[in-house]
Amino acid sequence: MLVDITGKRYNRLEVKAFSHMVGKRSYWVCRCDCGKIVTLRKDHFAYKFSHQKSCGCLHRESSSERMRERHERRRAALCKQC
Repeated sequence: MLVDITGKRYNRLEVKAFSHMVGKRSYWVCRCDCGKIVTLRKDHFAYKFSHQKSCGCLHRESSSERMRERHERRRAALCKQC
């Protein structure tokens, strides 16, 4: 049985429409807060322990922030040695 989740939000994803079925798995068209449209399998984003929280922009943002912090720490450590 297919439950309609159109209009629901999951983290940064808003479900826009049903896309298709492959076997018993449903795929949904989602729009991320960054504006990108992606088609995802429901069990990748709509359950309590799902890992998919965005189209990938969240990973890029957090990775960029970690690298920026690491660079600042390394620069500060080098300045202490001078």
